[in-house]
Amino acid sequence: MGKRATRRIGGACILLAAVLVLYQSVDAGSPRTTLSQQVIDPPVALSKDWKRLYTPDVTVVGNASEGELRTALKQIEDFRAGLVGLFPGIKMTSRLATTMVVLKDFNTFRTFQPRDERGRRRENVAGYFTTTPTMNYMVLGAFGERDATLEVVFHEYTHFIVQQNFRSLPLWVNEGTADFYSTFRSNYKDGKSLVGTPPSGRLATLRDRGVMPLDRILTNEGSSSAYRDPDTVHLFYAQSWAFVHYLQLGNNGKRRGQITEYLRAVDQGMPIDQAFFRAFGVTLAQMQNELGLYVRQPILQAFLFSPKTTTADVATLAVDRLTQSDAAYVQADLLLQMGATEDAERLLTNVLTIDPSHVDAKIALARVRARQDRRDEAIAALEGITAAKPATFSAQLYLAGMLRSARRYEDAMRAAERAVALDRESTHAWYELNLSALASGRDKEAADALAQIIGRDSNPAWYQSQTYDAYALGRDEAVIRSATAYIRSAGQGNESAPYVGYAAALASMRLGRQAEAVTLLKKIEESTPLGSWQSLVAQFLQGQFSGDKLLDKAKSDGDRTEAHAYIGVLNLVQGKQADALVHLRWVKEHGLKNYVEYRMALAELDRLEAAKAR
Repeated sequence: MGKRATRRIGGACILLAAVLVLYQSVDAGSPRTTLSQQVIDPPVALSKDWKRLYTPDVTVVGNASEGELRTALKQIEDFRAGLVGLFPGIKMTSRLATTMVVLKDFNTFRTFQPRDERGRRRENVAGYFTTTPTMNYMVLGAFGERDATLEVVFHEYTHFIVQQNFRSLPLWVNEGTADFYSTFRSNYKDGKSLVGTPPSGRLATLRDRGVMPLDRILTNEGSSSAYRDPDTVHLFYAQSWAFVHYLQLGNNGKRRGQITEYLRAVDQGMPIDQAFFRAFGVTLAQMQNELGLYVRQPILQAFLFSPKTTTADVATLAVDRLTQSDAAYVQADLLLQMGATEDAERLLTNVLTIDPSHVDAKIALARVRARQDRRDEAIAALEGITAAKPATFSAQLYLAGMLRSARRYEDAMRAAERAVALDRESTHAWYELNLSALASGRDKEAADALAQIIGRDSNPAWYQSQTYDAYALGRDEAVIRSATAYIRSAGQGNESAPYVGYAAALASMRLGRQAEAVTLLKKIEESTPLGSWQSLVAQFLQGQFSGDKLLDKAKSDGDRTEAHAYIGVLNLVQGKQADALVHLRWVKEHGLKNYVEYRMALAELDRLEAAKAR
């Protein structure tokens, strides 16, 4: 998702088939109850309306009817089987368990809608896919227009497959591919499935507004500006879909496979226009003319194919009722993931009233306490769990992070090491070890842990995350190293590159390396459009104009969050602590919490408080 913590076949398969490497699944299993336990244990209270369908790859739970649960599972199994049929040998499994949550009506679904940076529900969301260090969730309702809801879920699920397997893809390829597969329909005709129909509104947008210049979506800086602009974002999505669709199904299939050659040429460092001509044999202007004619055709092709048999006979699967405590826990875990902390706390309290031994609920409640700035209480709870049940991976993982935030770095390292020992394939566990080692000044151990991460998942987003986490830890050399690695891997024109570049420049200034900072900022200026917000921030950090002028140019709450944060940090670097506090406190009180600058501002305030306490 870029800056913000992060949105036909036959030949359409060539893009994925060329580079897709799926993770093997890990069957975590669950302890089975013995007969003697069944006799001794008291009766377990079952939920009245929450039910479960289990398969090795996807478990469906929800308060929708049994028929709706089966329908939802059949759809996702058909989608997965469709991809397997299109890409022989592909393994549609994730090492994390995947749970699909199906809700009976809109009022129930509304409770679990994602929240924005202000904690408000995103009312226009009808389904979504989200992932945690231990679980993947797909959430949808059994109401309204089913095809539209599935379109959202398939779109996000495709993103998940792409993001866990590709090193990096241009934004237009990522979004266009997700849209391309989002309209999958199973058993469309005579047992065959269909992909390639236009997502709702895409063609209408293109026909009403016309095709934008291709270099606007092909270049990272162009696609980033279009993606961030409310006036062009819908056109960007529409054109990304149309271009992927044309390259896969248009021109009688003659352009199939060319997109892979284009991506390979770009990855080798070839300029966009040269890579484009090498791959497609035409100029950008010629291809734009082809695309414009294509989207105006009265009918566009779709692809009909026969998928392999689904992995589960959904009609014969047994439906179980969840216990009251497990049903409440699933809901609480989702609410916590969506940022509804108080609602999650209420449900978790209920779970532990029903079942005081519910370990997952205890861990989730500790996470709630940490968000409520009751960190010592959260750590004590997790330490109690890990002492009693040391093999509980999630407790060790979250404990490591909380100990690190409490500056108990040695203890954090031990917890992270225990998490790694429990699951050596978990990149999240290795990342906790990386950060704890970094905080402890053990750079060799930190580097070794990072190498373990990249060996399992080469997505450059890990370098992006480490840039800001190292910034929060005050490890300026690590900020510069990770930012440099991110820009080298993702490209200077990537939409997030300017922002990791700002962090690296500020770290360089703090180390007294002003010339190095200026070099970084000038590269940002050169790679962003003249007059763009990103270029203005780079100019401000070079001292080309004042903070007041930067604030005058801020046009949104996001811009103001960034402006106040960078003004505050620069003031700190320049020794103007009183001025810095004004801006940093503004970010804490009014800034958008999902912006990286919010974290940067809080890290600076935390350091100032720690220095005052010494």
